[in-house]
Amino acid sequence: MTRKTAFAGFSYLAGLLFGSFFVLKLSLAAGITLLTAGIGIMVLIRPDKKSRLFRAAVFAICCSGGILLYSIFDIAARLPVQKYDGAAFSGSCQVTEARYFSVGGAEYIVKINLNEKKTVKAALYSYSESALVRGDEITVKGTLRAPDSNGFFDKLSYYSSRGVFLQLSDAEITAVNADGNSFYDMINAFRTKIIQLIRRTVGGDHGEMLIGMLFGSSFWSIGTAAENALRRAGIMHVCTVSGMHMSIAAGISAAAVKAGRGSNRAEFAAVCISTLLFGAVSGMTVSAVRSIIMILLVYSSALAGRRNDPLTSLAIAIILLTALSPFCVRNTSFLLSVSGVFGTSVAAPAVIRAIEKSLPENGEKDRKAGILLSSAVTSLCASAAVFPIAALSFDEISVVSPLSNLILSPLCTVSVMISLIAAAIGVIPFLTPVSSGMLYIAGLICRPVIALSKTASGFPAAAIPTGLEMTLPAVIIFTVTAAASIIFLRNKLFRSVAASSAVLLCSAAISIYWLTPDTAVKMTVITEGSGCVIVISGGGSAEIYDFAGTNRCANEAVSYIRRNGLGKVSAAVLFSGDKTAELYRDNFPESEIIAENNNSGLTYSPKDTIINIGAHKALPSEDYAVIQAENTEIIVISRKSEPPDRHYDLVVYNCRAAVSARADMYAVTRSSFGGNIPAGVPCVQCETAEYIIADGEIYPKEEIKWLR
Repeated sequence: MTRKTAFAGFSYLAGLLFGSFFVLKLSLAAGITLLTAGIGIMVLIRPDKKSRLFRAAVFAICCSGGILLYSIFDIAARLPVQKYDGAAFSGSCQVTEARYFSVGGAEYIVKINLNEKKTVKAALYSYSESALVRGDEITVKGTLRAPDSNGFFDKLSYYSSRGVFLQLSDAEITAVNADGNSFYDMINAFRTKIIQLIRRTVGGDHGEMLIGMLFGSSFWSIGTAAENALRRAGIMHVCTVSGMHMSIAAGISAAAVKAGRGSNRAEFAAVCISTLLFGAVSGMTVSAVRSIIMILLVYSSALAGRRNDPLTSLAIAIILLTALSPFCVRNTSFLLSVSGVFGTSVAAPAVIRAIEKSLPENGEKDRKAGILLSSAVTSLCASAAVFPIAALSFDEISVVSPLSNLILSPLCTVSVMISLIAAAIGVIPFLTPVSSGMLYIAGLICRPVIALSKTASGFPAAAIPTGLEMTLPAVIIFTVTAAASIIFLRNKLFRSVAASSAVLLCSAAISIYWLTPDTAVKMTVITEGSGCVIVISGGGSAEIYDFAGTNRCANEAVSYIRRNGLGKVSAAVLFSGDKTAELYRDNFPESEIIAENNNSGLTYSPKDTIINIGAHKALPSEDYAVIQAENTEIIVISRKSEPPDRHYDLVVYNCRAAVSARADMYAVTRSSFGGNIPAGVPCVQCETAEYIIADGEIYPKEEIKWLR
């Protein structure tokens, strides 16, 4: 292996990223221009292979390959299925992926046949069928929708990165046909057995963390507080199967073969089997596949008599992953995985070598100090490498991640080793007690990990937002860093300036990203302690849903709309009589007023009364009303009732009595509310609380940094 492969691979990756950022016509023009320039230099000038001009030509050709590949897939794969947007679908399909929700239900990716016998993937959500696995045949009906695009990591990019270009909205699964004999059913049976064993033996958040480390975060039901702590502490990557987990599995299998004095071929075969099975059990995520490719390259290099080069292995993994699915370049897991490996396997060794050269050799004491220094530098480089991706994906970066990874990663490594061995022997009936004991020990190790993560994430500056307000401090910090680097590394001026320039470029990119208009819908709950008014706004218009019926709340809603310049009010729906109808009519004469004694604008279905307002609708009943906006469901409970047994994004308690409803978030708008809010979920006791609806999810205003 040589660095030529790495140079070509990362040039190709640059082209893919360029193609994913810009519109199709611009990408095609740039790709053709670069390809023509690169070939022209090679044919006409014929530069020396060691010259910079030759490297520039190679970069242009490889970069154009990435741009054109992304554009061709866009033309050939995504655009043709856009014509089915809005079409009704009814028929059988096969489940190819499943992501389960802790609150119940799942997101399924299914293969469907379109009219011209064209097979495509579509995404659907189901809260009635939450136990389907890959390979199951289902009969479903719904409406096909093309995912929309609102930003860099938008819904269109999210699904496209998984090879999915359609969604089945309002999907209803009418039949399930699971034969119970497929390979995927056996995998699911094994996974289910181990998950049940963990929950029975370990339990709690530390047990759910074990499940995440073994099978991925799609299968855990960890508490919200623990999940947020792991994320803000910067060690969320240990809770999804990636390079660390795959390396441990490969190392265990290789060590077992060596203990039995097996050959290099036997060792390689064992590594192949263990990593592929581990990948299948964890759902073959993009980070898992990337890890498998790199591990197999590492272990096959000895058989081929070649030196393993991490940068070259990473480049090969990038090419193989994106060759048949270039859209995965916009997958957050892919970008975090690639940048993390670059930090640990490429940047960290280079920094360590530079530091070691500048330090004198003083024997064993310095050797031990060198091990500690290497660990610290590796943790710092890994965190620094993923900062730009984290800033764009999550709108914040974890400042404590270098320290938390340095302290907690060794604990997680030990826990993963123990739990992997326990899971492997857990399928043998007479060894189940041994497996349970090992899982219990692994769970005990996870306890301090979660506890320390909660402590670290509790610091005020543990995680900082990366919006426009952070651009100036970032520029100042990295300017000072560049100056310090130049002073202390006089002979490394070029590297210091290049590194600082790269970071400043990332800061500029984040600033431009934040300046991109956001089409998220905003929802504001206004209350005086006896009922509420909900204002939903976005796209230059607003709607009012009045559950209070008081002039004070209505006046506050009018004031809020005018104060925030929310634009035209298309409608005001009154659920508590028409006392405030005149007030809304006077302030918004062009809006439609929908009151209980006025059926104007109402349409009826066999099951419910539905109020349609543009893309939004309300389903009112006597005791509660459901508002659907941007694929998000909000239920407002006005009195003692039994709401439909399903999951909502937000429950607004607008009543005095205790009412049970499942949701991700809760808001209480009556001072005399007597119920209990489930532990571990966000709750707002509000006078005025603002929420944001984006990509089918709902967030409080203070959590807007997680939107993108």
